[in-house]
Amino acid sequence: MNPEDSETRPSRYRVAVVLGLVFALALLVRLGLLDGKPVFTPDSNYFFIHAENLLKNQCYSISAPDSKACQPSWGSQPPGYPLLIATVGLLGGGILQIAQIQTLVFALVVVYALWMGYRWHRSPRLLFIAGIVLAGSPVTVGWSRWVLTETLAAAGSLWVFAEIYGSLAERRLRTWRLAVALGCAIAMRWDSIWLLIPACASGFYLSGWRAGVGRAVLLLLAATLVPGIMAIRAWRVGLPLLPSVIADPGLSPAVVGFWRSAALAQNATSGFLWPVWGKHYSRLGKHWDGTSIDPALNTDEFKDILRRLGALDDGASLPKEIESDLQRLVDSRGNLTPKPVLLLKRIGNIWQQKDTLYFAGGPFGGSGEKLARYYKNALLGLWVIALVLAGRRREIWIVSGLFLAYFIPRLVSLVANAGLESRYLVPSYPVLEITVLYAVFWAVRRVGDSSRPHGTVAG
Repeated sequence: MNPEDSETRPSRYRVAVVLGLVFALALLVRLGLLDGKPVFTPDSNYFFIHAENLLKNQCYSISAPDSKACQPSWGSQPPGYPLLIATVGLLGGGILQIAQIQTLVFALVVVYALWMGYRWHRSPRLLFIAGIVLAGSPVTVGWSRWVLTETLAAAGSLWVFAEIYGSLAERRLRTWRLAVALGCAIAMRWDSIWLLIPACASGFYLSGWRAGVGRAVLLLLAATLVPGIMAIRAWRVGLPLLPSVIADPGLSPAVVGFWRSAALAQNATSGFLWPVWGKHYSRLGKHWDGTSIDPALNTDEFKDILRRLGALDDGASLPKEIESDLQRLVDSRGNLTPKPVLLLKRIGNIWQQKDTLYFAGGPFGGSGEKLARYYKNALLGLWVIALVLAGRRREIWIVSGLFLAYFIPRLVSLVANAGLESRYLVPSYPVLEITVLYAVFWAVRRVGDSSRPHGTVAG
């Protein structure tokens, strides 16, 4: 045992009390916002159809369960969430119990991550502050209400980083635990695959390159287990080996192609893609914002296409001439804005844009949305200050680099595929919060150490 630890750290009892309070706060705040009324969306329905087919027909399909058609589907939904829904249904639970379970899982993972982090930094004060922030975070607290993967995906990313923090505390990679966390996170959401990068990076840092290669291979096998099983199944039933971001085979490729080429912000999805996808043409004018698409494609010709779409009866099939016009517009105009510029604009919008649909997941409307945006920008500001003050403080660069190794590839992947809904960033937020708090903690400690007269020690 480090003698300094025995002198400065509080008893395990006091730490357990803090963690217990954090767990209670995280649970009660989220259950209070849930108020027995979970939010069910069209995406929620896709998960339920998969789950119902698993229960009734023992197949993984988006076909109507009562039809017993079991048409094989790949889709953008991994099997993790449908399996959870099916298990809850098998035990007699419903939508409310699903929301309660994902809330409980998130609260437990928060406590576990805080404990793993505490074993690394050994600061009771930081443990308490980080616990309060994670328990009441305005960017995650409302999402437990939604029957979507955001809360469990956030728990998955936090679990992986908890194992990384535990590895840093022990100065050895917790390989098997990290492998299990990775496998579970990816089974819940495909874009959790980017967690593999910081996991392998921590292995190389702790084990060296020679031993790190073996550990990286094991982590890679764990990360690709569920996707590999699904890819083999897809090959056997004649589906593409990789899932499509847009899973509905009935959606026009021309509409998807235009959306992917033109979208700059979330409104391009909610104001254009969704109404055309669902054949709710009367809704096109209600949410549409022309600034949400690339100016190079926001032409008089496209405005005429919008007018013609809005004149269609709801439920009508998309006319072939409109599909052709959209495709021609993309082919003739799509290269006017360089791809890197388009991606940078999308990155700025997904971070900063006002969410007009979900309002940061909470029930507070625009006020909650404003708080969430101010909070995110405050986190970035604190992080920049910590990095400026970092100097050679190794822990700041470690914790920041590991987060960026996960966040940047995931963000680029999202915007490259026009995934511009603000909620897609939710799985990253708990790790971002811990990263910023840890960086600030070590920056303050470095400044304090450097300001002491030479030869003195901290009291």
